[in-house]
Amino acid sequence: MDTPMIKTEEIVRKKIPLVQWIPFILLAVGTYFLYHKAMQWWYFEWTADGSYYSHAIFIPFFVVAILWRRWGEIIRLPVKRSWWGVIPILLAAILIIYSGRAIVTVSMSFSFMFFILGVFLLTVGTRITRALIMPLIFTFSVIPIIPNQVIGQAAFPIQLTSTVLATHLLKLLGFTAERVGTSIQMDSYSLNVEVACSGFKTLIGLLSFAGAFAYLIEGAVWKRVTLFIITAPLSILVNGLRIMLIGVVGELISSQAAGTFHDYSGFIVLVLAFMFLFSFAKLMQCESFLGLPIVDDPSKLPPKIPPEEREKQLNAQFGDKNQRLFSSWSFNTWPILIVTGLLILLEMNIHPLTADYPLLQPSDIPAKLANGWYQEGPDIKMTKVVFDTLEPDTYLERDYLNPTLGDASIDLFFTGGNSRHTFHDPHDCFTGSGFILKDLPVEDIQTSAGPVPVQVSEAKDPFNGTKSLIMFVYIVNGRPEHTMAHVQLTTAIDALLGKAVRPYYFIRFQQRHTGIGNNRRQELISFVQAVWPHIAPKVLAPH
Repeated sequence: MDTPMIKTEEIVRKKIPLVQWIPFILLAVGTYFLYHKAMQWWYFEWTADGSYYSHAIFIPFFVVAILWRRWGEIIRLPVKRSWWGVIPILLAAILIIYSGRAIVTVSMSFSFMFFILGVFLLTVGTRITRALIMPLIFTFSVIPIIPNQVIGQAAFPIQLTSTVLATHLLKLLGFTAERVGTSIQMDSYSLNVEVACSGFKTLIGLLSFAGAFAYLIEGAVWKRVTLFIITAPLSILVNGLRIMLIGVVGELISSQAAGTFHDYSGFIVLVLAFMFLFSFAKLMQCESFLGLPIVDDPSKLPPKIPPEEREKQLNAQFGDKNQRLFSSWSFNTWPILIVTGLLILLEMNIHPLTADYPLLQPSDIPAKLANGWYQEGPDIKMTKVVFDTLEPDTYLERDYLNPTLGDASIDLFFTGGNSRHTFHDPHDCFTGSGFILKDLPVEDIQTSAGPVPVQVSEAKDPFNGTKSLIMFVYIVNGRPEHTMAHVQLTTAIDALLGKAVRPYYFIRFQQRHTGIGNNRRQELISFVQAVWPHIAPKVLAPH
C-alpha cells in the first residue's frame, strides 16, 4: 500500500513546549518589576487630559502589522548572540543608578529603551534586532521623553498658526470671527486655543501614524518619504479644521456643546488625517496597503506572486526557515534573567539623595525690605496644576512695591526642594503663556551678602510687541547656575558621585511693568540688593 506524500506545508506544527515559554514569562515579570515606576508614569501621561501621547493605544496595532509584514524574513534569520548588547545594558544600569538617586523618571525611560535593545542583541543578535528596529522605534515612540523645553518652543508657533487658519476658515463659512492672540471672538462664543490644542499634540500623533502608514505602503521609496514629510503641514491643517468646527458648534449650539465636541474631536482629526493620507497615496499611484489595492484599476498592479514563489524568493534571499528560532531565543534568554535579577537588586539598594539642610521658607523673607521695598497684598497661592508639576517642598510668590522709585513693582518667586521637578524653567512657562524669552548676558549684582550672578532676560509679548525684564538664578547644591543645560549636568554629576546635597532652588525676580530701559533694570537691581541678604544664608553653600 502506497503511503501518500506529505508536503512540508501540510505538516502540523508541533506545539512549543511550555519550558521554552518560561524564560520569556520570567523576563517580562522581571522587566515590569524593574521599570514599574516608569510604566506607571507612562500610563499617567497617556491618559492625562491634553496628553501629547494619547495616540499610544493605537501603536500596538501598527507594531503587529509591521511584524506581520516582515515575519517571513525574521523566521529565516539566524539566532546569534551579539556581545555588543553589553554596552546598552551597562548604559541602562548607569541610568538606573542616576534615576534612583536623582528621582528622575525620564532617565528611567531611557534606561528601559537601552535595556530592551541590549536584551535583543544578547539573545537574538544583530540581524534579527536590525529586522525588528522599526517595531522597536514605534514601541519607544509612546514613551514620554520629549522635554518640556522642546514642547514649549515648538507648540507656540503651531498654536498661533492653527488659530489664524481656524479664523480664516470661520470667515469663509460666513461667521464673524476676530482673532486676538490665540483667542477667537465670535458673535456669541469665545474660543481660546490653549497650548494643548495648539496642534503640536496632533503633530506627534500623526508623525507616528504617518510613519507606520508610509512603512506599510507598497510603492517607490520617494512616495513613502513624501507621505511622511507632508505630516507637518497636514497636522496644522486638520487641527485648524478641528478648531473651526469647535467654533461652529459653540456659535450655533452652546459653549457646553462645544466643550463636549472638543473632548471627542481628537478622533475626528485622526479620521480626517487618514482619509487625506490614503487619498494622497492613491493620487501618487501607490500600489497597496497591507495587501489591499489602492489604485483604481487593480489590473495595473504588478502580478501577484503566488505563495510558493514568494517562499522561494525568501529562501533565496534569507535562507530556509529557522526551525530552531524560538528554542534558540528561549535558551539565550536564561543568562539575561540573571542580569535582570542583578539590576533589580541594584535598583532596590539605591536610595535618593536627601538634603539635610534647612529649606528657605517664606517666613525668611520679611514683608519690609531695605531700599524702601515692602510687600503688597497676601502671598500668591500656587495653582494645583503648577504645584503638581513642580512638586516643591517650599515655595513663595509675592509682590513688592517701592513708591520711592515711582511705580516700581516686582514679583518675587522661588521654589525649592530635593526633587528635580523643583527647577522651573521660565522659558517653558512664559512660552506656554504666550511670551517669548530672550536671554541677555549674565549680570553680577553686588549685595551686602556678596555678589549674586543672575540671568537677565527680556519677556516679549508677540501680539502687542511689549517687553519686560526678568532676572533668575538656579541654585544647585549651594552653587548658582544659569541655564538648564548646566543644571542638568551638575545634578547628574551630583546624583552619580555625590554623597549629600543641599536643596535645589529656582529664584525669579520679575518686573510687573513693561519696559526694558535702564530705569526698569535699576528697579530690579535695587530689589535684588534688598532681598538677597535674606536668601543667601539659606541657599548658598559656605566657601
